[in-house]
Amino acid sequence: MSEKVDRMRELRAESEDMGEFAKKLIDEDLAISMSMGRRLWCQLEPERITDAAMMYKGKMFTGRRHYEIIRDIVNECKVKRAKGEQGFVTDKGRFVDRSEALKIAISSGQVEEGKTINRRHLFSEDLW
Repeated sequence: MSEKVDRMRELRAESEDMGEFAKKLIDEDLAISMSMGRRLWCQLEPERITDAAMMYKGKMFTGRRHYEIIRDIVNECKVKRAKGEQGFVTDKGRFVDRSEALKIAISSGQVEEGKTINRRHLFSEDLW
């Protein structure tokens, strides 16, 4: 099964649009209709980073820059300092650490490998 999914991902990456992808799936007996191909196109879309995020006392705070998130936590929670895990949130609603975020951003084409501030971790400045 994973071989089929891998092949579908390859075909999606090679395809210019949803229609071309659906036709390729039908040609390779991976889909039985155009509508099935269109559904698979959406399901196989790569996960993307949408915002910077920070976990603080079990709650996720989001924003464009981590320093802005820290400022918001200090103001909202009435604390002098806010320490928590910094990371990012994806379009699937997942909180991911900076390392995983870099992998996602590279695989989705949001950043180029080797052209980021840090080779192991993503920074919001890499994205926007």
